[in-house]
Amino acid sequence: MAAETLYMQDILSWIPENKTEYFLEVLNIENKSLVGIDIAEVIGMPVDREGANVTPILDSAEASVEGIIVGVTDGVTNDLALAVDAVSAGKYFVLTVGPAIINIDRVHDTDVDDNPIDIAALTTALKALGIKVRSEPAVSSTQTT
Repeated sequence: MAAETLYMQDILSWIPENKTEYFLEVLNIENKSLVGIDIAEVIGMPVDREGANVTPILDSAEASVEGIIVGVTDGVTNDLALAVDAVSAGKYFVLTVGPAIINIDRVHDTDVDDNPIDIAALTTALKALGIKVRSEPAVSSTQTT
């Protein structure tokens, strides 16, 4: 995934207007990996539920994904560093159910331990949550004739 700063509109292509409270949860991130994590960009990270928090998926857990981080709350940055078993101080917007459409090209392709994420398995799990995925071009053009 690119090192550029992502925003909610970069990953979330569509969600029903004026209904975000039904599809987006505001949650803390918990580190359940075996090492401390240092993520330069949390938007686009697939997550599992961990009680009242979410934890980034690890080790081929794509099939059990329960959401995807699509934004940060006021005062929180996109970068995240957490020790083992620590919980983030800031909260993040997590898309946990559809209907919604996300840009799969903006989703992380490795987990927090740098293991590859199976995008096909992740896509299947997201579809089960009612979240459709599609690729979107990075640039667009306008027809002038």
